[in-house]
Amino acid sequence: MKKVSVLFGEPPRSPLKWTIVNLGKFADKKMSLPQIVLTDPDWFFFMADKKAFTGRLAGEARDIAAKAQKIRIPGKSRKRWKVLNYITPEGSFSHFDMFDPQADCHTGSARVRITDFIDLSLPHRLKPYDKKGGKALIKVLKFELYGRTAIRLTKGRCEDFFADASNFG
Repeated sequence: MKKVSVLFGEPPRSPLKWTIVNLGKFADKKMSLPQIVLTDPDWFFFMADKKAFTGRLAGEARDIAAKAQKIRIPGKSRKRWKVLNYITPEGSFSHFDMFDPQADCHTGSARVRITDFIDLSLPHRLKPYDKKGGKALIKVLKFELYGRTAIRLTKGRCEDFFADASNFG
């Protein structure tokens, strides 16, 4: 995992060449799948479930989907820390935190799901068409990766993130 100080600048460009998506709501937006999954994970997983990606995009979508479901916890001891996913009473994704299970973990009456990885597909799997849950997940992910939520997920940042195998389990 790259250090946060490196992430605030533009990291070196990924050697991978990602296909531009010209499909559905992202037609003519000049976005690649790494940028789309970090912008609208619900749409990405909906389209992946429908097997809407064809040709070269199909292979890229399989790769992105597998990685997006196993994002390693940044900056923490990967063997010790877990992800605590909070679920609303209606069954939607709320947000996530990271915690050390060896320390005292109190969740109160909240519904939670504990995982080893950050999973971008969780809001979609809990409740299809959960735009709010997807946005909440990306907001927390941006804070964990970059130390702030008001950072723009540029095409380069997204592609470089998915090109770095050390970010995934």
